[in-house]
Order: sequence, then C-alpha cells, then structure tokens
Amino acid sequence: MSSKAVILADGSFPDHEIPLGYLRNSEHTICCDRSAENLVRADLMPEAIVGDLDSLDTGIAERFADRLYKDSEQDTNDLTKAVKWCINKRYKEIVILGATGNREDHTICNISLLAEYHFDFMCAIKLLSYNPKLKELARKLRKNSTLAEVILWQNIKGKVFEYEFHRQVPINEFIVDFFCHELKLAIEIDGKTHDYNFENDKSRQMILESLGIKIIRFDDNDV
Repeated sequence: MSSKAVILADGSFPDHEIPLGYLRNSEHTICCDRSAENLVRADLMPEAIVGDLDSLDTGIAERFADRLYKDSEQDTNDLTKAVKWCINKRYKEIVILGATGNREDHTICNISLLAEYHFDFMCAIKLLSYNPKLKELARKLRKNSTLAEVILWQNIKGKVFEYEFHRQVPINEFIVDFFCHELKLAIEIDGKTHDYNFENDKSRQMILESLGIKIIRFDDNDV
C-alpha cells in the first residue's frame, strides 16, 4: 500500500498537467468537504471526505456515505482536519491541491498553516499552488525556449538523473524554468534581462525559498 496521499482542498480545482497527474495516479485521495464534488466531476473517486460536511452536496453525501468523516471542531479548518486524518492513517507524504483560489482569506490561511503542519506532524507536505493565469504564459514560454533552455532540457528530461524535471512550471505567482517536485529543486537560467532585474530576482528567490524550494542558477553563457 502506498504511503502517499493527495488532499484536495476546496479552492480552485487544478487544471495543470502536473497536479492533475497527482490526482489521477493517487491511491489515497482525501477530499475536504465539498471539494468531493469537483473530484467526482473529473471522474475520480475519493477515499475519504473529511470536514464539518456542512456544505457537502446531499447527493454526494448519500453516494459516499461509507467514507464520510465528520469533524465538527470549530478551531480548525477542513484542510487541517484532512491533514490530521492522513497522519492518523500513517501516510508519510501528503500532496495538497486546491488550497488556493476562490476565497482569498482561505488561500492566505491555508498557506500560513503549512509551517504548522510541518512542525506539528513532521511529515512531507507539498503544496502545489499557482496563479491559474500563469498557465497560458507557461505554455508560450515552452514554445519559445532560449537556446540555453533547449540545451539544458535535452540533458535533464526523461529522468536522466533518476528524477523527473518539468519545463516552465508555475509556482505561486512565478514561473521557474525547470522544476523537480521530488527534490523541490528549481533550475533557473539567467539571460541578459536578469542583469536589469536583480532586485526582482532576489525578492522572487526569497519567496520561493520560503516555500522550501532550492534554487540553482546558471548564466545562459555557461550552459
């Protein structure tokens, strides 16, 4: 049995290939309350539906009555309840999807709780979130790669080093050139434009590092 679980929160349902891949390949998908409705619409099934269940569709509640886990505690939100449920099931790695989007207050709350989850539960938790508006830009960047990006991609794609990298990956409000989810490692190639954006690059890197992402930078001439 896999020790990895995917929690689907009640934010924006993912539409990028990477988080959707986590959902499709998950053996243990846990839904926060009414996020189960989005999962079912995507022709996927929940292992459990956790939360206060006050906003869950009646039809979904009846269909999955055998996997409802009601938690009426008012001091925590449904995402925290789902994380605790996974910990009690001894899942060692948790991927959180749908934690951002929709209501801004919920987004801020979910992100701020990550540190609490890590230190309280000591498990590997990944929050895969990004601004959906970046999806089209990321697609354009993949189609218009620089020569340095093409050369590096030819050398790291296809799990050449046992780990899988992806190109032009949206994270938070940014797009990184290459990213490995397993390692939480971003590779950035700096072209001439970076010479004029030092402060912006520095601020961007600090935010990404605060999310636990390691960053390696190369000058395009070095590639």
